[in-house]
Amino acid sequence: DRTLVFTLGVGWSGDFNFPALPNPELFGGSVHVALEVLRALGLPLRESRDALDLNPLDTTVDRVALLTSIRRSSRVEGGQEISRLTLEFSRPLEFRLEKVPRQVRVSLEGVSVWASADPLYGDLPGQGMVRYSVKPQANSQPNSQPNSLDSAHEAIFTLETVDNASSEVFTLDNPFRIVLDTHLLLEPPQLPAGVALRELGTLRMLTFDPHRYAVQVATAHSGEVKTVAEFVQGSGAVAGINGGYFDPASGLAVDLVALGGQMLSASLERRSTLGLTADGTLIFGTPKPRYLLETALGTLKVNTLASKPRPEWLTAFVGDGQTAVGADGYVTLYVKAGVISRVERSSSVPAPSEWTVTFQSVRFPQIPLELGAALPVRLEWFSSDFVGVQSALSAGPLLIQGGRNVLNGPLEGFDTRSSLWRRTRQVGFGVLSTGEYALLYLEWGTPEEFAQALEAAGLRVALRLDSGSSAAVFVGGDYLNSGFKRRVPNALVLVPRVLP
Repeated sequence: DRTLVFTLGVGWSGDFNFPALPNPELFGGSVHVALEVLRALGLPLRESRDALDLNPLDTTVDRVALLTSIRRSSRVEGGQEISRLTLEFSRPLEFRLEKVPRQVRVSLEGVSVWASADPLYGDLPGQGMVRYSVKPQANSQPNSQPNSLDSAHEAIFTLETVDNASSEVFTLDNPFRIVLDTHLLLEPPQLPAGVALRELGTLRMLTFDPHRYAVQVATAHSGEVKTVAEFVQGSGAVAGINGGYFDPASGLAVDLVALGGQMLSASLERRSTLGLTADGTLIFGTPKPRYLLETALGTLKVNTLASKPRPEWLTAFVGDGQTAVGADGYVTLYVKAGVISRVERSSSVPAPSEWTVTFQSVRFPQIPLELGAALPVRLEWFSSDFVGVQSALSAGPLLIQGGRNVLNGPLEGFDTRSSLWRRTRQVGFGVLSTGEYALLYLEWGTPEEFAQALEAAGLRVALRLDSGSSAAVFVGGDYLNSGFKRRVPNALVLVPRVLP
């Protein structure tokens, strides 16, 4: 199933990769969408010169996915040889992934390979041998023909590789494809001192000596997105991983981001968060941060963080040098060190890190409007654990705490029926029982399977980050994972400490 949602002023968003689509249009009081939107959703259209029909798929055919092609290729990139096997199907389907040394096994339910003209085995350029077989499911009819669609099958693909090779699986859409990339290192991996890579089946852990490296939150300007490689290179880090959830259409974070004592994105106040104190201490919890204004008549809570004001709210924003705040009919105060440094009554653009608050003065008469007037501002963490936190990033859910699996998506406001909970690439950040920091990457699985793998691997605490097409781990000048990697608004990076 696919979902597309159009938001006025934002555009289309969905739970799958789709091309640029035209906005809906209004005709005779009704809203119309273009055919491109229906095609992107995968709806079956039958077109002629005189008519356009929307036909439901034949339910008999739809019960079995056909393997329509197998493609093999090989290339050399970044000191490693990458052999690719692409399996293309007539429709999306679920699969299971198992890995042992020198072998990858992919099992698919409800699939037939009989539509393919390829042989039942073949050489994968540059790497070993790929073998796959088909066996009927338990509910198949014993007398059905091999090419019959009256019975579903289970296709099992076994990829045999060699020593020093690792394989990764990911999917692509339109049409649905399962891609197996096998990497053979042609040169020894260039990992910095104090960094190690551990592989436990489909789980990869990139670990860091906490005495050599510190964790930092890296963020782009409001509405901008970057690759994880750009975040790493721009912060002088040795490695990084994508951060929290965001709206792909606008590039804006949807939950808490704080940096250097300033909150850059508002908190949903339900989801697990990584906090960092000035000395680099890591705090995991669920804070409820708010900006507070101290006036002569009492303390005011700032309602939200945004560039666009609302009549009934106090709206704060930390400048990025390019986003405008304020509007006619509003007052925007620039506050520095607890003093009003600038007063604007129309749109203006605050410089990077300039703190502003916008409101309608008639609604908040207790707030002074004079240049140079005192207006103390503080970021209050309504959680005792987060006192002293300077930077923070919310994502969630929390996977491991105290060495135990504590995953509870609904508790943190996650809809476990949504695409956020699908089987996909999973990434997270955690701390091992040894105290080492860890960037965590599960090649394919659900959040539950991710949490189970981390508990078995000896994580003391672990937090899930934005996964799926956003998942990316960068180290030593290259990505740990292949496949599509979406640009993101923030990341966690590992920066060398200044050693005495």
